[in-house]
Amino acid sequence: MIRWVEVCYCREFYGVAMHEEPPYLEKYLTDIEVADARSPRYCKGYPECKDCACTRKVRFEGEPLLDHLRRTVDAPCDASSGVGKPTRWLGWRGQVGPEEARKNRVGESE
Repeated sequence: MIRWVEVCYCREFYGVAMHEEPPYLEKYLTDIEVADARSPRYCKGYPECKDCACTRKVRFEGEPLLDHLRRTVDAPCDASSGVGKPTRWLGWRGQVGPEEARKNRVGESE
């Protein structure tokens, strides 16, 4: 499991969290779920979100993504794992915005 924390630039510009990253991540990861760390209605947007309280406080135990990728790049691949579920946007406590809902519907039809 990998947990990724990022500031809300994509949500602010596109109306959906992690708008640009999935095409790159989906080449290497499966079963991606995107959830907000905090209610978007409290976010003040750029540039405050770069160093806001929620960005500073959200931390997870474990290995940084780049370290994990470097460590596993040469590991043998399990071909039996197959293709995972499409990326899902979970929003803040299940409250997804219109663009996130659209992306979820598109992912279900693939």
